[in-house]
Amino acid sequence: MSNKRIEYQKYAGNKDISYFNCMVTNDKIMQMNMGRAFTAEEAIEYYYFMMSNAELYKVYIVSDDIEKVYIGTVSIRELNEQDEIEIEYMLLPDYWGFGYGSEIVDFFVKFIKKNYCLGSITAITDHNNSRSKRVLSKNGFVLDSSFIVEEDNRIAEKYKYFISN
Repeated sequence: MSNKRIEYQKYAGNKDISYFNCMVTNDKIMQMNMGRAFTAEEAIEYYYFMMSNAELYKVYIVSDDIEKVYIGTVSIRELNEQDEIEIEYMLLPDYWGFGYGSEIVDFFVKFIKKNYCLGSITAITDHNNSRSKRVLSKNGFVLDSSFIVEEDNRIAEKYKYFISN
């Protein structure tokens, strides 16, 4: 799958674990995601958890289609009990501020609307992540709620995109 300058490819077992590890063990990226980077052991454990639950987690390698380099990860996860899908994206810091986040969210909103019959799409971001909040707002998401993340007492915000049928 691809759009404009980005290519998406599903993670495929052991050969792709290094991409995932590169993302989730990066302090700068994970500070805005989990409040801390994963340890190498946590990264491997979570990767295999997602791979063994592929019916729930759809995880994609994000590459720049022109330069043919890895730039990030995006996942979508059905939240059946709420009739919605959660989208999560992470980019390597060298690719922040160049519009990739907006392109990713735009692509996956269209992908979800075309392939799923659900009421909304959810995205959660750190309260201090102004770039991600701007990306979500630009793509039609609205602030739904704020909450305290139990693991580290950070404030996170839940955004929703309502799908009109």
